[in-house]
Amino acid sequence: MRLVIAALLATVAVSCAFPALAHDDPWSISASARLRIESIDGQFRPAPAPEHDTMVSLRTEIAAQYNAGH
Repeated sequence: MRLVIAALLATVAVSCAFPALAHDDPWSISASARLRIESIDGQFRPAPAPEHDTMVSLRTEIAAQYNAGH
């Protein structure tokens, strides 16, 4: 039996710190996002499962930090 596995991994890693309006602003914010697509085709799987399948995974992280000071 022929096994064909196709996988596409697209990772967008955005790690950005938004600049503060003032240099002494105690807040900072960072974010990252990831998109992942995987596909399986031609693999034996018992019925009623389909022969091929595709999955899309999204992950987003947002973090805020406050520096209280001195």
